[in-house]
Amino acid sequence: MMIQDAVSREGRQQQLAVTILAVFELLLIVATWKLWTGQSAFPMVPLLPLNSQSARLLSDQSIVMQSLAATLTPLFLTCLMAWTACHLRMAMIGWKTITGLATLLIASLLVLQNEHRLQAWHWFFMVGLSSSIVLGPCNWRRLLCLQISMVYVFSALSRFGPQTSDMMTWQIASMLLKLAGLGRASADASVLSAFAWSFAFAEFLIGLGLLVRRFRQLAAVAAMLLHATLILALSPFGLGHHWGVLIWNSMFLCLLPVLFLSQSQNDAIHDQKRWFRILASAVVLIPLTGLIGFADNWMSWQLYSPRPEVYGLFIRSDAIKDLPETVRPFAAAPNPVDDFCSVRLDRWSLDQTNSPLYPEDRFQMAIIRFVTAQILDRSAVRVIIDEPQVPLWWNRRITILNSPE
Repeated sequence: MMIQDAVSREGRQQQLAVTILAVFELLLIVATWKLWTGQSAFPMVPLLPLNSQSARLLSDQSIVMQSLAATLTPLFLTCLMAWTACHLRMAMIGWKTITGLATLLIASLLVLQNEHRLQAWHWFFMVGLSSSIVLGPCNWRRLLCLQISMVYVFSALSRFGPQTSDMMTWQIASMLLKLAGLGRASADASVLSAFAWSFAFAEFLIGLGLLVRRFRQLAAVAAMLLHATLILALSPFGLGHHWGVLIWNSMFLCLLPVLFLSQSQNDAIHDQKRWFRILASAVVLIPLTGLIGFADNWMSWQLYSPRPEVYGLFIRSDAIKDLPETVRPFAAAPNPVDDFCSVRLDRWSLDQTNSPLYPEDRFQMAIIRFVTAQILDRSAVRVIIDEPQVPLWWNRRITILNSPE
């Protein structure tokens, strides 16, 4: 009888967690609506590798790609609601599986059509969705707890290194000190560096604490305080980041109490052990391989991290007129020592899709090829590649490509 009660509690927890995942996936899609429907000037880059010729064809394919996106997105949202309804109504396992597979299929097709959609939050949802299909409530909750723990562990690990003023944690630290009325301390480099280090170390300890049953609830409370602090720093009262970042942090504020503060105390109830081991291994190994340069940065939870490679685009001032019209406002004034202007593709992405630029070399290069496709004089184009050396990512390798094709 006790086992049945525990399983019933696990089932209710899964219902609530599924609802939270679905609601926040929906909110994040609404916050980045143009990214999913193709209603922007920002190109849709298929997940499969592109060469320079296919990049030039992106603009010709845009009508077809936008039409496909306009069809897939509402279909995905419909399947998402059906999958959630099946869990809430405790529908038969067959219906949960069918709606789950349909939702996962369309979510994957949307990413295949445009890898820019493989945002960290969408990847988080896809992992939770796929595991819900093959695992029962007990092991699904355990896997989701493991997944959340890995977010903290690997996000922190990707920021272990020298702390500099261009890092996001440095900016967050400065803003929190200003909000606390410590304006003088917010300008002290040593204070900000110590604050940024403490922030990363605390996040790492939270991730480890969530893995240990004895410290789990304390770590969950600390994690909730961490997210509340981040929301304050990134809100319109602070750094004024886009709504997607605030929604992402709010999702954890809702998931943590459900999974860690009100969880069943009987961790001995397991089902589908083989599938759990396979998925648990993937949840740990994918971000681990990301630290050595194999898995994508956001699939490895490298969030607020300076580790990912950065492709800087520079255009000679006389060729700015050949850039797409929506890109021109993001070209800065030329450098004092030469006639090249920096083009902020990251800001163009935020302006057009409300989403950060996908931080992968192949994606950034595809966007650069699209943006510069109409510049016939290739000597007017320069790309500066700033990439980490493995495993010490703060040792950077700078490559300058003049007249890239």
